[in-house]
Order: sequence, then C-alpha cells, then structure tokens
Amino acid sequence: MVILKLPLALTSTLFVYRPFDKGSDIFLPCRRLLLIPQGAMLIRLLLLLCLSPLSWAATVYPSNEPGTLGEVAAISRGVQTYPTLTEQLQQKLPDYGWQVLDLSTLNEEEQQMLNGDSIWFLQGDSVTQVKDLLEQDRISMPKAIILIGGYQRNGQSLAEFITQFSCPVLEVVSDWDHPLARADRLLRRQQAKRANKNNYRQVKHYLSYQSRSGNEQLLQLIHGWLTRELR
Repeated sequence: MVILKLPLALTSTLFVYRPFDKGSDIFLPCRRLLLIPQGAMLIRLLLLLCLSPLSWAATVYPSNEPGTLGEVAAISRGVQTYPTLTEQLQQKLPDYGWQVLDLSTLNEEEQQMLNGDSIWFLQGDSVTQVKDLLEQDRISMPKAIILIGGYQRNGQSLAEFITQFSCPVLEVVSDWDHPLARADRLLRRQQAKRANKNNYRQVKHYLSYQSRSGNEQLLQLIHGWLTRELR
C-alpha cells in the first residue's frame, strides 16, 4: 500500500492507493477537491504520473468525512421554523460528508461565514433576511440554495428571489407550509421555466416535518440533489 499526503493548503485528506488483483487500485481522495476544476486536474495528473507507469487502474471513492463535500449553512431568524428537521439536519448531513453551520442570528460574525462557498438551507421567512443582506452586498452568493417552506414576510413574491440566482435551487413544499409559501407554488415553477432556470427543482414533501422517518427521506433527497448539482 502506498500513501501520498498532499500539502495542507490543498487538502488534509490522505490519498491512498492499494494494489488488488495485480492491476487495480483503490484511490481515496478528498471529495471537496473533486468539486473544483483544479482539484479534478490534480487528481488526473497524480493518476497519470504515479499509476500509469505501474500499469494500474484507479477507482475513485470520495471521502465522507464531515466537511469534505462542503458546508451547509442552516439559516434561521432566531427561532427555527421546523426544529425537528433542523436537529436531524445537524445530526445526519455530517454522516454524508457535509459540515452543518447553525446560523441563527446572522450577525456580522456569522455573515462573514457566508463567503460564497456555502450552501444555504433556508426555512420559512429567513429568505427575507438573506435577500436584504444580498442587496446590501454584505454577503456573497451561495453555491446552492435549499428552501423549506420559504416565503417573504413583506408579501413579495418568492419567484423573483428564486430566478435572480444563477446557482441551483431546491424548493421543498408541503401542506404544512405558511399560507404565503403555499400561495404561489405554481407561479414559482412557471416563472423558473420562463427564465430557463434549469437548475431549479420543486418537490413536495408529503409527511410532517415533525416526522423523523419522513425527515430522513427528505435529507437523503437533499444529499442526492446536492451531489448531482455540485459535481
């Protein structure tokens, strides 16, 4: 077995390859490195230089250490709209490789954590708060947005908020959402289609957000959507 450790500036994860069957390896990289073009190029270069002369093939298995896939910022306005869902989000997503940040106040310190590399997990009317901060250039655009029962408390349409982003948006709707969130679901889908926002998806969650088994299915859906959209 050969272990190659890259500088900490690149990743803190070991690259490990081990011969099997006289001609195949297992190659274990940091998944976060795979999500950027330079990282993918570096991996190809390592495979070419280190493995090809030995006539070995390589299979890539991403690490699932918390944070290797990215950071999910759970943004709320002090009180969680769906506390059971938020609790499970913090418990389960790290098992898939995501680091979860609990941002409940969005004070200046927390705003600095939204540097454009994070994924926003927005519940209820927290949409209004981040929209205001974006318009003031106090936070950067995210890599992706997940909306759970989202709406704007000032009565403005959520459709405009969705289409102004170039990043992927997953909107989860349910019959337990606030009336303002339920009001223009169809309009949001239609406007996203007219705007050719092909990375927008609206899905319906049929179980209560207080249902732990239902939330596990929802978190699996979120994880799958993120890995597809950000690969």
